[in-house]
Amino acid sequence: MPYKSLNPSHSLNNARLVDVLLPLPFSQLYTYRLPETVSADIGNLVHVPWGKHTQKIIVGLIWQNNVSPPKADVKDIVGSLTLDKLPEEMSRFIAWVADYNMVAMGQVLKMVIAPWLQAKKAPVVNTIQIASNLIQENLSNDQRHIANILADNSIKTKTDLSRRTQLSLRKINHLFQIGMLVMSPEQNFKLPQKQFNNNHFTTEQKNAANHLSQLIGQQKFQPLLLKGVTGSGKTEVYFQGIAETLKMGKQSLILLPEIALGPQWLERFQLSFGYRPPSWNSDTPIAQKRLLWQQILNNQCPVIVGARSALFLPFKKLGLIVIDEEHDNSFKQEEGTIYHARDMAIVRAQIAQCPIVLSSATPSMETIFNVQKGRYQQSLLKNRHSDIPLPKIQLVDMTLTPPPRQHWISPPLFAAIQETLLREQQILLFLNRRGYAPLVLCRNCGFRLRCPNCSSWLVQHRQQQQNLCHYCGYHTPIQQECPSCQQKDQLTTCGPGVEKIAEEVKTLFPNARTMISTSDTLASPLQVADFVEKVEHRHVDIIIGTQVIAKGHHFPLLTLVGVIDGDAGLQGGDLRASEKTWQLLQQVAGRAGRAEYPGRVFIQTYEPQTPLMQALAAYDEQKFFDIEWKSREAADMPPFSKLTAIILSSPDHEMLLNTCHKMQRCAPIADGLIILGPAPAPLAMIRGQHRQRFLIRTARSIKPQFLVKSWINSIKIPSNVRVTVDIDPYSFL
Repeated sequence: MPYKSLNPSHSLNNARLVDVLLPLPFSQLYTYRLPETVSADIGNLVHVPWGKHTQKIIVGLIWQNNVSPPKADVKDIVGSLTLDKLPEEMSRFIAWVADYNMVAMGQVLKMVIAPWLQAKKAPVVNTIQIASNLIQENLSNDQRHIANILADNSIKTKTDLSRRTQLSLRKINHLFQIGMLVMSPEQNFKLPQKQFNNNHFTTEQKNAANHLSQLIGQQKFQPLLLKGVTGSGKTEVYFQGIAETLKMGKQSLILLPEIALGPQWLERFQLSFGYRPPSWNSDTPIAQKRLLWQQILNNQCPVIVGARSALFLPFKKLGLIVIDEEHDNSFKQEEGTIYHARDMAIVRAQIAQCPIVLSSATPSMETIFNVQKGRYQQSLLKNRHSDIPLPKIQLVDMTLTPPPRQHWISPPLFAAIQETLLREQQILLFLNRRGYAPLVLCRNCGFRLRCPNCSSWLVQHRQQQQNLCHYCGYHTPIQQECPSCQQKDQLTTCGPGVEKIAEEVKTLFPNARTMISTSDTLASPLQVADFVEKVEHRHVDIIIGTQVIAKGHHFPLLTLVGVIDGDAGLQGGDLRASEKTWQLLQQVAGRAGRAEYPGRVFIQTYEPQTPLMQALAAYDEQKFFDIEWKSREAADMPPFSKLTAIILSSPDHEMLLNTCHKMQRCAPIADGLIILGPAPAPLAMIRGQHRQRFLIRTARSIKPQFLVKSWINSIKIPSNVRVTVDIDPYSFL
């Protein structure tokens, strides 16, 4: 239908004009007329026409009343979404995130209203659920097992349920006939069914929980670092905070770094509160997201657990934010709208005037810096729950006790695996490298298989029978003939990935039941739940995995952790290499011996005498941080300064270099400002785009955004050159 326009020459005195923010890559507001027939105001989502020559209708947010006369024809808002207004806090948050991260406000709005940007009518997603009138405590063991599998609302068909439970379709149909199972078109967001019980708390947990309860009672902004060794009960402490927030009728947001942390976390929550809170992540169906979004906006969903995108949900009465594993890399979004969810969550809590808990066994340097400066408070849990000792860490010097040629498991680790299998306990072998091998080369001519689109080697994945680029997805089938010299049977692999370790394990321990666990095999909540179930029910003896299983999981029979390559994370010249390695190896070590059986950790390394390895073996956190602190301070690197990366990319290499040289000639000069570059980014090409990088270091007192914006605007950037700004870069690829 045509949309009525109002010409500025007409009388506008009686017409109400409003400025609308659109979910598009710019911050400009567009003026529309609000007809009397459309019930909407500031904060409402509305449908507006977009485009000069099209009748495309998109969703926008009424941002403010128009304060300046429009310079062009004004179109009518054509309708509004039947939703409550977004709270004023969300507008402030959108503006702050956009300003700090140097992205368009429209891009931030797009994250906020993402469920409403797809088809106007979302498909109804039916899921199988336990009938709501059944009481969990009255279920049989088999029925409770089915209830646990259905808890994440991801089982959509009877066939799926049969496969997951290993029950026949006949048995599944019988459960529907007797009314135990139902098909539900929507998720039922329940309220807690029982009071949280903290009678089992240790003295340390009680002190930390009381500290948090006081902050929640004050209902003002205050970051709190909840720091405790792995297995000390940090989760239960912030559960106490959630319980206090529920009593006040306010909402709690818990951000988890990995989808792999979900199932066991949800089970622990259910044991404590009698229900499972809804989850928000990329696998949540659109129909459930829309329902959940509305429930949160209406303050009908008291607790939500999710990935970093859950930070942009429209909470009306936010009373507590928890960032679990606050140090984790995955809280940094490095593509699209670049932001760090932990840092943006601090701002979200400040706007909502509520406390925020940063929970970690290995906090980031930035968080520790803020504790020392008095900006954050701290609660410490120095001991594991029930006084379970930390696992003993043994460094294996690979120069003194190397494995046989083309093997990767050293004799000391081999012996420890044998002993653990004889005790019928479980083992985790950790290698943070997906696939079978990171490099394929020709023995005859030296040719290496590399990605034509990226500055990276192709990783061989034998389970998928392909050589794969981990950056752009380019792949080729595994072949016998060298693409360069055409010689057959000369291609060989160099170095191990988890698949090669699994192959070695099957050779050395043929009777052991193994399972590979990576982001390839744990890509959905269903796969994660299946993995957890198999390990908990002792269907797995040896887990071979990457960092997706390095944290959060609690497996009582897992008593041995073997780190295949403890030096791997120290390669590549990353500013945070030592910090990340410390955090990752501490976390993976913490998987061992979490229950009645003592744990052991073997770290294979070629440099056991380095301060990092010695500190790991001794659990000497202070020694590690003293060394890292002095190194960062001497180099004037974060957290003692601020970094900003400007990455320019283009398919035209010459055009890219010319643009960089123009920028270099116009570089700003100021006290406390140092500009490094341009230089090729460590990954000089990704997806066919050549990449150059400027790295800007400023004093903490300087706001780099203004300098960077003025600098970029001082030259004309060609249309085929893309400029990306990363405030506080976390990785340097």
